[in-house]
Amino acid sequence: MASFELSVRYTTVNIYDTALRVELNTSSGVLWNYVERKIKPLMLTEAKQSVGVRSGRLRDNIRWYHLGNIAGQYFGLRADLPYALLHHRGTRPHVINANNPNGNLVFVNRNRVLVHTPSVNHPGTRPNPYLSRTLRHVRNM
Repeated sequence: MASFELSVRYTTVNIYDTALRVELNTSSGVLWNYVERKIKPLMLTEAKQSVGVRSGRLRDNIRWYHLGNIAGQYFGLRADLPYALLHHRGTRPHVINANNPNGNLVFVNRNRVLVHTPSVNHPGTRPNPYLSRTLRHVRNM
């Protein structure tokens, strides 16, 4: 069986800047079309399923972002509620005081008893890295 080698030499390469920009930076291009149609729904679904849910506000606040600039294209997930980072990183035990110095915190405890107290000792929470875990999972696919 004979083998052969083919070599081609190009003298001119034309780069069409507008076509390249459309291909790499918009959803009409193959790359971002794939990201928008396949990766985005997968990431959003996984993050929303792995976040803890009490009221659903944090789950509903998880959003996709896409940023393009001269350095490249970036995408990811974000949640910008005030307690989103606390949920993600966890908290140490801490004291929660009422905002009003003469007021009380009012809540229903585990035994379904209405409690009025000026402060409580919160036991802290374990971290739930729902955003970074999802990004690592998709990156390793």
